[in-house]
Amino acid sequence: MVRDVWRVAFVVCLAALAASAGAVTIDEAGVGPLARLARLGGGTTARVSSNDPTTGNQDSVPIDPGETKVVLDEGGPGCIRHLWMTLKAKKGIGKPDYHLRKIVIRMFWEGESNPSVEAPLGDFFGLGHAEYYSYTSLPMVVGVKKGMNCYFPMPFASHARIEVENQGELPIEKFYYNVDFERYDQAPGENWGRFHATWHRSNPTKPVDPPSQKTRFDDNTVILDAQGRGRYLGCNLSAHCLDQGWWGEGDDMIAIDGSSPTLRGTGTEDYFGCAWGFPEVCATPYFGVAYLDSETDPEKTTVYRWHIEDAVNFGQRIKVTLEHGEGNSRADDVSTTAYWYQVEPHKVLDPLPAVADRLPRERVRALPEEDKGKSTTRPVVIPQPQPEETEATDATGVELTAVMAILKYVYIPVILVVVGRWAYRRSVRRGRRDVEA
Repeated sequence: MVRDVWRVAFVVCLAALAASAGAVTIDEAGVGPLARLARLGGGTTARVSSNDPTTGNQDSVPIDPGETKVVLDEGGPGCIRHLWMTLKAKKGIGKPDYHLRKIVIRMFWEGESNPSVEAPLGDFFGLGHAEYYSYTSLPMVVGVKKGMNCYFPMPFASHARIEVENQGELPIEKFYYNVDFERYDQAPGENWGRFHATWHRSNPTKPVDPPSQKTRFDDNTVILDAQGRGRYLGCNLSAHCLDQGWWGEGDDMIAIDGSSPTLRGTGTEDYFGCAWGFPEVCATPYFGVAYLDSETDPEKTTVYRWHIEDAVNFGQRIKVTLEHGEGNSRADDVSTTAYWYQVEPHKVLDPLPAVADRLPRERVRALPEEDKGKSTTRPVVIPQPQPEETEATDATGVELTAVMAILKYVYIPVILVVVGRWAYRRSVRRGRRDVEA
């Protein structure tokens, strides 16, 4: 009797284990960005903005030339979840307005005196060449050309500070901003990196003659050179092609925790997720061509690439570089903004060039007639190219597809009819022989 009870209990336990092994709870289900939206809890939601304190509609602040406006000055712990900015700048007379390169955004974490983020405002949000345009990616979005959004999480333990400086000669008449963040009871752990971004420009890149094959890593354009433990998030790149011909073809080379490249790529357009150059504007969550000044004769291009699904982790140091042309053979104007997380303290960022050295070049070549009046900042659908020979032919020149059509609609039905009549007659003759027998 006791033995039977133990047997029953053992079977019940096995059944329970099997059922629990196959069960899925709601906390385990779903991996997409929307999967856990229904899960309640988290930090306390907060916001700072340029909202009019009088409840009027003057929801902006001016920034005079040389003035620095503090956008966020917040004690921790917390995490910035969304950053939105837009502005109206006073325009000069008789000369282009390049205020997106003249305004600088900086971010400081944990009371540090040197910034973790320092870049021209436009380039930080992916607007290269000091131009406004719309594009959509997962962490960065510019809506209707002037609504600049950043969704990179920016955790902090004790303090966060964001400031914007007007280094131009004209005032920013209206500067709007919203900073959405969360407050927490506990500081982020040691595995939570701090957000960083830096801007570099090579104007122009230095060509190697003859093109280098052995030491080209040292000659490459440097996108990021950081020390510490962290994760490289990606970059945007704005190129002004100074010579005729394809300005890319340079390989990406990334050295992780060493002096030699750990990751080697196959070409500029390949690294930025495209192929056969950048012939049209496109935008995807992780890569894209955000801007072309011409689709028939491109001179200015802005592209981006995010390492979100394909993380690039480093333990001590990372150096992200890109050849400027095959074997560093070209001289072009190349600007980049790199983004990454790392634990503090960080290597002091290279200082930004003076305003005059940040301004974009004017287009050298005349805009082709095909591009005049056409927006080059929106995706253009291009018909798929057709192969040169869509129909295979035999040695006599008869198209095989036509032969197949004849077989399908003429010969095959005829054959089926003939075979059917033969089978019917044979069965009739066999039946007569059976009757006679």
